[in-house]
Amino acid sequence: MGIGTRVFVLGIDGHFRRLPYTRYERLWARNGTDSSAEVFSDHAGKDVCFAVLYLDMEDRQPIGVRASEFRRFKVRSDGRIDVEERERGHLLALTIHDASLAPRRNDQVIDSVEVFLKKQHRREYMWKPTHAQSLELRRLTFRGR
Repeated sequence: MGIGTRVFVLGIDGHFRRLPYTRYERLWARNGTDSSAEVFSDHAGKDVCFAVLYLDMEDRQPIGVRASEFRRFKVRSDGRIDVEERERGHLLALTIHDASLAPRRNDQVIDSVEVFLKKQHRREYMWKPTHAQSLELRRLTFRGR
């Protein structure tokens, strides 16, 4: 038994297609300029949505979903991920983490900064699949099972 990863990109047509994990990893790499190494020409000028599934595997076949992430990235007009925007999202996530670790002044008072930062991060950098999209991801992940 082990852990595997499946990455899917939501196409312009509303359907998912599988993306090799190495291609997804290249989103985090830079090609020597201020842009990511990977190009998504069909999403130029739009947002691109990714579903990353962390799977329990047995005999190299998925048997369950351990965790999932649904990320959204802005794509520039040249088809590359907007690195500045992506890094702004990372900075926002770190700010949320720092706020959650900050000492509380009073246990009965909710720190609104953390709450609003989480909402902003979810709104700008995450997405939630519809029921039909969840079913399609399940079908694509567990083919023949």
